Parts: sequence; structure tokens; C-alpha cells
Amino acid sequence: MRPEVFKYTMRTPKVLANSIRNSTCNSRDLLSQHFVFRLALTVFILLSSASPLLTLEKARALQVTSDGQHPAMELRVDPVKRARVLFNGVRLMAGIGGFFEFYERGLAGGRKRILSGPWRGSLRENSPGTYTLSGNDPASGAGYTIVFRQTDARTIGLLMTFKTPSRYSNLDIDIVKLSSDFFKGGTLDASPAALFDAKVIPVEPRPFAERMLLNGKNRVLVRGALCDSEIEDMTGTNSMYAADGRNMPWDKSRSILIGAEHLNLSPDSLYTFKYSMRCLPPSQHKMPQEAKVSSRQTIGFNEWSFFSIVPKEESEKKETYQLQKNDHIYGSPSGTAETVLTNEISRLTSMHPDVKLLETTATGRGLIIERIPAGARPDIPPEGFEIVVSQDRVVVRGADERGCLYGVYALLGRLEQKAGAWTISGGIIKDWPDLSLRGGCLEILTPAIRDAGVMKRYLDAFSRARGNVVIFLHTPQQIRSWKRNMDDGGWTKKQMAEIARYARSLHMDVWAGMVSGFNPADFREMDIHEDTNFYNPFNEKNYQFLFSLYEEILNIYEPATLLIGHDEIQGLSVYAAGSGKTTAEILEMDIRRIHDWLNRRSVRTAMWGDMLLDHGQWEAAVGSANSQNPFFRSGATHHALQNIPGDILILDWHYEEKKSYDSIGNFRRNGLRVAGVTWYDPKAARNMAESVKYSGGQGIIATDWGFWRTMSPAATTLYAPICGWSVRCSVDERNNDVAALAETVRDAIYGGNSYKQMPVSLIEASNRPAQASSGGNNNALFGVGHVLDLRALQSGKQVLGGIFFEVLPDDGGRQNNCVVVSNTGRSAAGEPKEVILFTGKEMVRQISFLHTSLVEEPVARVRKLGWYLVEYDDGHSVTIDLLENWNITDIRSSEGLRHNDWTFTRSPDSLLGAKPVWTGSSTNGIPLNLQLFIWSNPYPEKKINSIKLIVADEPEGTKLALLGLTFLRE
Repeated sequence: MRPEVFKYTMRTPKVLANSIRNSTCNSRDLLSQHFVFRLALTVFILLSSASPLLTLEKARALQVTSDGQHPAMELRVDPVKRARVLFNGVRLMAGIGGFFEFYERGLAGGRKRILSGPWRGSLRENSPGTYTLSGNDPASGAGYTIVFRQTDARTIGLLMTFKTPSRYSNLDIDIVKLSSDFFKGGTLDASPAALFDAKVIPVEPRPFAERMLLNGKNRVLVRGALCDSEIEDMTGTNSMYAADGRNMPWDKSRSILIGAEHLNLSPDSLYTFKYSMRCLPPSQHKMPQEAKVSSRQTIGFNEWSFFSIVPKEESEKKETYQLQKNDHIYGSPSGTAETVLTNEISRLTSMHPDVKLLETTATGRGLIIERIPAGARPDIPPEGFEIVVSQDRVVVRGADERGCLYGVYALLGRLEQKAGAWTISGGIIKDWPDLSLRGGCLEILTPAIRDAGVMKRYLDAFSRARGNVVIFLHTPQQIRSWKRNMDDGGWTKKQMAEIARYARSLHMDVWAGMVSGFNPADFREMDIHEDTNFYNPFNEKNYQFLFSLYEEILNIYEPATLLIGHDEIQGLSVYAAGSGKTTAEILEMDIRRIHDWLNRRSVRTAMWGDMLLDHGQWEAAVGSANSQNPFFRSGATHHALQNIPGDILILDWHYEEKKSYDSIGNFRRNGLRVAGVTWYDPKAARNMAESVKYSGGQGIIATDWGFWRTMSPAATTLYAPICGWSVRCSVDERNNDVAALAETVRDAIYGGNSYKQMPVSLIEASNRPAQASSGGNNNALFGVGHVLDLRALQSGKQVLGGIFFEVLPDDGGRQNNCVVVSNTGRSAAGEPKEVILFTGKEMVRQISFLHTSLVEEPVARVRKLGWYLVEYDDGHSVTIDLLENWNITDIRSSEGLRHNDWTFTRSPDSLLGAKPVWTGSSTNGIPLNLQLFIWSNPYPEKKINSIKLIVADEPEGTKLALLGLTFLRE
């Protein structure tokens, strides 16, 4: 279930033209694997002696020049980030030789993998600028040696030697992945030329079916913004292709892919391929026209407009209700619906209505919340509501507490500001859910930001999306730490008990769960075979330990249902061997044992469904079908489907978009309750909800794998519960679900305040201009020239995100107007590691920063890039950490730029700890962003003497930029 497995087990087959010629470099000799690699190493040594190596120090020396016109490529290789190339401080090539696959063609035209690699092999650095990666696969007989070598400041070579499997095979290679930011819109030149060759790389990604740009080439030249990149097949096989990887689900870098395919390779043979990658001066010597530059201030996003779902019944009236300062809310003073309505009206309108007890049906003016007596309104089902709006009053009638709350959410979605007045359109609406179960499964990882307030606002978002259940899913390690009363940096028992109470206050059912995968090395107290991730179900002590963990969960959460995992079980066959039972019988035995234990405690059982779906029957249709999946080695576990207890709820998870998910019907036909489960794809959520409704399933659940480590609002989607409420839901292409989640979770200080705002001049601290001058000598904000400059940013006094900033002018790039710190050691170029931003004596409530950053290799996880240091007049100081993807991010807004193993890439500049307040583009059309970060001063009674901006030593190549600073005070 956990998406880490995708990195190692899932790669969607590529469909490539079959016209690519076979390799001419082959040998039919049956060579021993030992001899293969000795020969490859000999080839490498001969090639190494042919020309001098470029050391890392020489490459960097070439890179840092006075005029910035001759930067060098820099090859970096390590087993974590793999092989990639940086150019003038930015990533030019996201990968080199990053993937290959031996495969067979199926009878139906599909691909059957034999071996893929190469990063499970052994990597070594032979000398500065040269690396060798090698490995082998005894099962197939295949092996490989790959040499990455930088030969000069502008050339990198890739030498790939393969020993083929012991049967006929085909080979697909990723040669290089070009960063799409710097090559989109660029022209293509290839040889041998063909009539239907693509001439340009589209600015917007091509549709998936049209992703192929070139085929059958031995040379490809891609003209880009930073340089022209030439990729050449030095073995002359005409086997190269180019593809738009921005639309490929498996391409985590959203790159422009140059690859090669070699067909019908002989068994047990040695093949060698050699490629050269050169970085040439850009063909366009002139900067693009100013018309390509764009700029806009991001306007406030009304999250309630997203949470406003089209009702099932509606009749409109021409009258409207206008809110007034003396309006009252009538209902239950302690009701959740009333509390939410009061708080949100106060936040949105600055009016502060109070709540008065509704003793009987109200007839006067005001906003009224009525609870409908049971059975009084058969036309309003459970959780449903009715809203009646007239000129004098607004009435929300709920079938139950959830109905009242959801009615208030719908009402807030209809609240509009017109001509300075807040109004609600007149009429009557009625609405109720299509699916009874809607919510989210939250992976309770060790969080990057351990803040219960953030978690509560996260639950607010799911509740507003009409979620009525939340699942808190833990690892066994976390629960064991709880049992031992250890604080391991994760959420504490006290925090989660508080959060569970808050979820119930939103009328959400609280479930809990624990993954069933156990690492044998981590759990010595259990009997676990070394070739599995599952405990021995024949050893009673395993259940004693397992149930002790369950007891801990039940004591904290008091859940209505426990999710017991049982997904992606590896190696169950080892327990079947010699036991006289099949893996299906063992799985059924284990599930029944846990189910009965929970049943005696009045707790229902839920489990993932993938091990109950036959891989051969369901994988192509819906995905995530792991019974008889060879990778998991657990046999035909789907035969347990008809024998497990019928009251178990199956969570049928599928993450890729499919037209329908017929596996839901399969579980229903076998007499089981089922909820569909999706991840971050809105379209998958919409289609899943439709399938559940059609098949008579119970509901839909959104998962958030990786959210608490990345803090990315794109790590899940609110469309799952919304489409569970109404399967007619419309999925917006503008990522409004991400924006709505961010607005809901972000701290209330970004919603506006009444403090006096005082912009601080940065004239003395500024050390860089925001844009490149016409001569190009200043390299602009981050030393990359016009490619990433901010010439589109308006200077002068302006309001960004509700904060008044004064952005200094840069006089066409001839005057410094922003502060930049860098850890690249270029203080001589005006980029020190720290800068004093302010000196004086000021008492402030908050400080607003308009800032951005440039990170050589951005990631999606949270890490510290630097800090602001605030020093007070009493000698005390406070450090304000700048955390990537929390309160600052890379200036580039391109999807796929930030490395993330799990590929959720939507709205990369939407943060939870800051707010994007300006977006634009550089002269090369690269999307850019600036973030507003507001810091609340913990010591407002003290005078601030100074503020410094300091960059951290790691990650290397990081630059931080400040363009505006404003004090907020009483």
C-alpha cells in the first residue's frame, strides 16, 4: 500500500516505434559474467587514458567567470541523487543513464520485464569526474557496467556495457533527461532527418499518446535557454529517440527524455553503447521579446467557493439576504455548526455575530440553525440539509448534527461580497450525500512540522469537503515507542488523543490503524522470516505482541474501526511451505484471528484489498492487484476472498486514473462491504466515486502518503470526499483542491490583520539587482542572467498578500534592489553568507518577509535552507528557520522540478507555512514565484536591534533572496 514500493516495482511500459534498428555491437559468444565485467573495465581504462579528465575543481573554476558567459557543466554522481548535470548553478540534466530495462514483447504487444536498473548495483568513483556503476542479475543472467565520465568543461560521456539475459530480449535505455524548464519551447535538430520529425519542444506538455518527438536518430540537438544540448550516439546505431516526459506518469523529473531502444538482442551476449552529451553556447544570443514576460499578484483565493458543491435540488429567488453588524445566529450555543458559522463570518467579514439559543422555531431576522426531529422530514436523508434564504432570514435545517454542519459549509460557500456588502442569494436548496462513507486516511509519519494546530486545520479541510471519517494510520515502530513512553520525534500520545477529540467535535468518525509490514531486523521480539515482511502466523507469541500494539491504539483513539493493513504482503509462501496450508488459507486464518479479537472489543475490522485481487485478472484493468504478483511471492491469496468474515470492510486502493474500477463490484459480489481509495489524482477520485456508487459500495477514502514529511498540499486531494458526496462533481484543472487545502491549513495570520504596517528600506543591505542588465554582466538575482530574473516584478510601493511592501527599483539591472546570500563561496561577486537587513530599535508584533530562493537541486521534503536571526536590545536572540517547502521554496514554479520519489507535482509553489503572493515568468517563459512569510514575534514588548539573513552550509549551491521587509506593530 505504501507508495515507496512504486519506486522499485512499478514502471508503466513505454510504447515506442518498432523501426529502431538492432545494435551492431553484439557478440554471440557465451561469455562468463566475470569475463564480461573484466572486459568492460578494460574498455573503461583504455578510454580513460585517451584524454585527460576534468576535475571537479577545474569545472567549478571554469564555471565562475567574470562575465558569466562561459559557465561549465558539472557532473555529479551519487547513489541517492544518482547521475545529473548542473550548469551555472542550476540542474540542466535531471538524469544521465538513470534507467534501463531488458524486456520481452508479449503476444498482445505489451512488455514483460526481465531486468531493470541500474541503481541497485555497485557505484564507485574511479577518479575525479569518472564513476563506474555495475551490477548483475543471476536469475536472468544479465549484467551491466556503466561509466559516467566528464571529459571537459562542456562534454560528458556515457559508456554502457551490457551482458544480455539468457534468452532473446530487447533493451530500453534512458540516456539523458533534460530539465524541461530550460528546453520547453526550444527547437530540435536531429540526424538522420525525417519528414515527420518534431521541430520544437512544445511549451505545454503533449498528450501522453503523442509524447514521441523523434525516432531512429544518432544525433539530437536541443536548443534551450541556458545552452544548446547535443546528444550523440557514438556507436552509430540510429537507435535514439526523444520524448516529452512531462506527461509520463513514471517520469518523476517531468523531463525531456532522450533514450534509445535496441531490439532482438541475442542471449548471453555482450553489447556496448557509447553516448556523448555536449553543452554548446545558446543559439539565441538575444534575449526573448519583453512580451514573453508575465507578472501578476496572486489574489486571495476563497476556499469556500471550492467547498461549495452543486446541490441536488435548488430553486432560486431574486431577493438576497444582506448581513448586518447586529445580526444574530440562533441555534445551539455549543453546537459545532454554530461555532463554525460564527468564526468564519467574523474572519471573512469582520462582523462578530453572537449565538443565541433557539428555543422554538424562529420567525424574526437572523441566521437560524434548526435540527430536524427524527422522521419529521423524509425528504432530507441522514447528513442532508435544507437552506432557505429570504430577504429577512436564513434558515439551515439539518437532518442531524452532520447535516447542520454541512449546511453551514454550503451557506458559507454562497456568501459573497458585492459593492462592499456581504450577501447570500435567495432561494431554497436541498442536498445529501451519494455515498455514506467519505474521508481521509492520514499516514502518521514523523512530521516535519509537529504542530497539533496544523493537524486540526488539516482535519477542518477534510470536514469542509464533507468528510465524515478519518483514519489515523501508524507504523508498528511508532506504537512500540508509545508503549515504551518514548518520544521518538513523532506525534505523541497526548497530541493524537487531543486531535482525535477534535475530529469528533467535527462529527467525524475516528478510526485508527497500523500497517502490517514488519522488518525482521527491527522486531527481534517477533518471529519473522528474513525473506518476508509478515510475522509467522503459526507462532502464538507474534499475536501476543501484535495485540499489545493494538491495545495501545485502542486505548488512545477508542476507534469505531481498526485498519489492520494486510497489503503488499511479501513472502507469505515461506510460511506455506511445509505447513500443509495454502497462502490463501494462511491469510484467511490470520485475518479471522485478528477480526475475532477486535470483534470481542466491539471494534470493526477494515483491511486493504490488493492481496484479494488476482494479479493476472485485475492488474491491467484497475492496478494494485497483488495476489499472484511475482514480486511479492505470496501465492494465490485471492482465494481467501470468499472465506474471510463478511462484516470486514475492504479498502480497495487504486491510484492511477482508470475509466472505472470494476474491482469494487467484485468485492460486492463476494458479499463484502467496500470503500474505494485514491491518492492525489483528482480524476481518479472522481471516477472511483462513480464506480463505488454504481456498484453499491459504501464510500471513498483519500490517502495522504508523504504529507507530513513533505508538507505538500498536493500530497492528497479533497476531491475524494467531495465526489463521495456528489458523484456529479466537476474536477477543476486549476488545482483548486490544492489551493483550498493550503488556505484552510495555513495560519490565520495570512487572512489579514489590523496592525499598522511599516515597510523597511533595504537600500543599504541590497547587493544584487532583480534583473539582468542589457549587457548581461550582473547575472541578475541569482547569477543565472535573464533566465531567472525578476524584470516582471513591479517596483515601488505595493500590497502583496495584504501586506504593504516597498520594492526598490533596479534601474534596468544597473542598481541593487534585493538582498542575496549564498553558500557557494562567491562573496567577491556580492553574495556573502549573511547580511544585516535592519538595525535600529523597533517594537513589532509581526514581521513580513517577501522572499524566495534558488536551490541547485530542489526537493519536495522539508529541509533547512537558512534562517533569519532577530536580536533584541537585551541581548536575547531568536532564530527563524527557513524551511524548504514550508515557508520558502525555489523561485521556479515548474511541476516536476522538486525531486520527489512519489511524483505528486501539482502546484509546487503552494506552501502551508507561507503564501505565494506573486507569480510571473522570466524572459524565457520559466514560471517564477515569490512567497510572503509572516512571523509572529514572541517578545513584542522587547525592542528589536537587528535582523540578519543567513544561509545554511547545506544543501550546497543554495541562495536566498529578500525583496521586501515590513514591520507590523500596534
